[in-house]
Amino acid sequence: MIHIVAKVNQAQLYLNEEVLSIDDYSDDSFYVFSIETSRYRIRSKHLVVAMNPNFQSIKPIEVVKTYCYWPYRWWKDSTLFGIDIDLAWTRQNCISFIEIASRRPHEKHQNLTRAVYDDGLCVETWSARIMRSSQAHLIQEILRGLCSIFIDVQMPQPTKMFTQI
Repeated sequence: MIHIVAKVNQAQLYLNEEVLSIDDYSDDSFYVFSIETSRYRIRSKHLVVAMNPNFQSIKPIEVVKTYCYWPYRWWKDSTLFGIDIDLAWTRQNCISFIEIASRRPHEKHQNLTRAVYDDGLCVETWSARIMRSSQAHLIQEILRGLCSIFIDVQMPQPTKMFTQI
């Protein structure tokens, strides 16, 4: 049956071929994919991949992210990490890690950090705080966590905050 469908749709089947790589590809014939197996290099506009049923057991996990805009770049005041800090992480609290999102020169005026990224034990804690009607406890916990990383800096309240679960 599958061979008939493939023939009608002008598709080609590569059965029992272990795929080594799938990459973007573009040329004058508008092929989108470049697929490499141990025996073939294939260019294709469309791709259907049959996967081992064991991969169906992989489940998505919940992740919490919180982005904060700040009135100024307070992390620059820290003498502990140098002037060009991009990331900081910890296991001593639920912050997990902070990313300085506005580190590129044309984005510096945004004063943006991803103050929380958690995909572990604290997801329920963060989710509960995010769902509350007031963000006061959420902001308080973010500041407490960040103060434990940046112990030599006075942090202001964020001017804006966005959360994602």
